[in-house]
Amino acid sequence: MEQWRAALEKNPYMEVIDWIRILDSENKQGNITADECRDIIRRLSMKSFESEYRFLILWMPEYLGKEGNTLLKLIEEPPDKTLFILVANNQEEIITTIRSRTQLVKVPRFTENEVGQYLTEHHLAQGDQKESIGFMSEGNLNRAIELSAAEDSSFFTSFRSWLLACYYVKTAEMLQWSDQTAGLGRENQKQLLEYGIKLLREVILFRNQAPGLIKISGTEREFVEKFAQLVNDDMLEKMTALMSEYAYFIERNANPKIALFHLSLLFKNILASSRAR
Repeated sequence: MEQWRAALEKNPYMEVIDWIRILDSENKQGNITADECRDIIRRLSMKSFESEYRFLILWMPEYLGKEGNTLLKLIEEPPDKTLFILVANNQEEIITTIRSRTQLVKVPRFTENEVGQYLTEHHLAQGDQKESIGFMSEGNLNRAIELSAAEDSSFFTSFRSWLLACYYVKTAEMLQWSDQTAGLGRENQKQLLEYGIKLLREVILFRNQAPGLIKISGTEREFVEKFAQLVNDDMLEKMTALMSEYAYFIERNANPKIALFHLSLLFKNILASSRAR
């Protein structure tokens, strides 16, 4: 608990991936175990001495699998003056038996202006970089802080190198990228693919005469404009669909080295018609 409090005080906008890194368990995925559920029941059976009400704040209830059924009766019939607050990113991923017993309160994302204001006030970014980060973060202040730490995102560098290796059929580099990315841990692998999906959507916007909607800048913008000349919308749609599919495979504990290299081969085949021109 002390480690959690220290981490939250340092970064109140912390995400699951940050907490997993702090625990030094990047190859593991978030989970709330049956033992932790039983410990919740035990703690809430104790008498409160510090206040009239007892509060349980459960972060990421999406990680409650079938173990969550252990808490059903407690949530449905809580002890007197006991309140549950479940803090989730995606309500649809909470098991139905838990979700049906709760009242939904949606907290909106930060707007681009709010993200920009935070970056300005904390001297993290200015001008075009601030606008680019505000757009790419999609209201995620934690992501905005990460993006402001470097003008060139490490995800961008890795993703660009991978795409170029696939385009020029550099099989050895594709295999090397798969090896290196497999060592990042599953959460980072999924985030890299999600970043790639977002960047290719920017390419689609540029190809369809909507450059005004593109707010990325610098090397990312330059890459989008150049890559847009090599591909068509059908290729981009296939690539984004594949990245979404393989992010799911990795989440389901597929061997990341094999999955990422196979994805590279599929990308190579998709880009073949572009190389032939």
